[in-house]
Amino acid sequence: MFRWNAQMISFLRDAYDYGDFHLKLAELLSEFISPTDSVCDAGCGLGYLSLALSPYSGSVTAVDLAEEPLKVLMHNLDCSIVSNLSVVNSEIGEHRPLKPYDVMVFCFFGSLEETLAAAKKNCLREVVMVKRNHANHRFTLRERPIRGYTAGGTADALRKLGIPYIYREATFEFGQPFRYLADAVSFYKLYDKGDVKADITEASVASQLVEVTHPLFRYYLNSRREIGLFCIKVADIPDSL
Repeated sequence: MFRWNAQMISFLRDAYDYGDFHLKLAELLSEFISPTDSVCDAGCGLGYLSLALSPYSGSVTAVDLAEEPLKVLMHNLDCSIVSNLSVVNSEIGEHRPLKPYDVMVFCFFGSLEETLAAAKKNCLREVVMVKRNHANHRFTLRERPIRGYTAGGTADALRKLGIPYIYREATFEFGQPFRYLADAVSFYKLYDKGDVKADITEASVASQLVEVTHPLFRYYLNSRREIGLFCIKVADIPDSL
């Protein structure tokens, strides 16, 4: 399970509040969602995508095992006019809805095997997976390869399993704002994937940032997030994987 901490939540919350990645991703996902559909956002995290999906859906269920990020979603839900979203604190493999969902969305969450198994049990029509479509981590001073399934690896695995899919690619801005240079140093150290932490200094990090005019933030780390989106019909998932 992904391990959240307060610092991660704070940085990611700032990134979502500053940008519109979740809104653009929801618009892309809406191709596979009808206005009357019941949708599950599996491994929803802070739930910004769950909220963004609500205008395109009949209902949205946001599911995550971690309690702390769900508190952010509950706060944002209370501050919104959204009335068709429910929150479930559960591991997605153990979650059983009263009725199967029409669509399940797995955004940067779960292995392929976990995703297909959960969809087979809990979904009627389609499962949509959003995967990273870049080989290296975005927030390191040096190039560091990503472990686990990327879009290319997911496509290869689906072909080997004989599972047909619809595929879309997109690139959206999804960077990180900072109030102070010291915050940027803490951010790089938090997301360190092998950098020598002594090399992560205000001087080395400052060269990666741009100054912005914003009521809360002074600096911004530009980052384009490349994604690959896979839509699979549940009927095409084999009974045994």
